Amino acid sequence: MDGSQFGIYLFTPDELTANNKLFIYFEDIWEGWCARDTLNESIAHCEKYVSDSNFMEYGSSDNWSGSFTTLNGILSSNSIFGAWPKVLIKSCDGGSYFSDSNATFKNKVMNFKGSKNVLETINYLNKNNMLLNK
Repeated sequence: MDGSQFGIYLFTPDELTANNKLFIYFEDIWEGWCARDTLNESIAHCEKYVSDSNFMEYGSSDNWSGSFTTLNGILSSNSIFGAWPKVLIKSCDGGSYFSDSNATFKNKVMNFKGSKNVLETINYLNKNNMLLNK
């Protein structure tokens, strides 16, 4: 949301038995989504993700680590998808992956580019033949 570089995490299990599969996971962080009853409420709610350091993890990729090693729940090695290669698309724009706009509130520019992030992920996966035969 702050305009920082978008990124994804890729995981290949040690025992890859489902090489014709690909699990794409959209991070589901309710707190980080901006949707509220009105547009003004939504923008006001999101402003903290670009101005309050306690909430920056929801609105910026600047503090993401170079690797993401803890996989829980449906992403874990114990899940039914454990042997599948995985793509984690992290949420950092507040718009539920559907947005493509900018807004200014209290002199802060917020970038809502979720749809572009998803398209770039698909383009990357396609370019690297990760969607081939899936």
